[in-house]
Amino acid sequence: LYKQVKVAPYMDYPTIELKWEEILSSAITGLLRQTESMRQQINWGHGANFDIYKQWGITISGSICEQALAKKMDSYFPHSVNNFKGSDLHINGKSIQVRSQLMTKKTNNLIIRQGYKESDYYFLVGDDTPKYIFFGYISAKDISKKGSWTNFNITTRPYVWSVPIENLKPITEFKNER
Repeated sequence: LYKQVKVAPYMDYPTIELKWEEILSSAITGLLRQTESMRQQINWGHGANFDIYKQWGITISGSICEQALAKKMDSYFPHSVNNFKGSDLHINGKSIQVRSQLMTKKTNNLIIRQGYKESDYYFLVGDDTPKYIFFGYISAKDISKKGSWTNFNITTRPYVWSVPIENLKPITEFKNER
């Protein structure tokens, strides 16, 4: 029903290009987030075995992707830090969680961890700095219908919902969500 054709890395998907000052401000937010996680001795990445350089990079990229989605949706990016259980954004009064993915990654799935809120919406944003690609979104209440429960055969990682991009709704449909 929501299938989108992927001819090139982001050919049929909406994109936006951020200005360098937007990238810088959201990258600083990512730096603050990573520093606070270290200061508070919070385990990073739900059991992911990434070196510190990858942790910094993923955290910064995630923050920039939130900024990109906020700009694309004509919304506000709050630059939040220490908001571990809250929403990444609020768009049209709805709670938004942003999942980012480097465009060099080949899996193209939106990942939703255990303990999600049924009222949240999850967006998958691709990072090809300075361009950002919006693969789509899903309502948390539809995750079990559109995704699969998996740990990707990595026994040290917790199970998650994995939703393929072809099962996501185009972001242009978000304005119709009730």
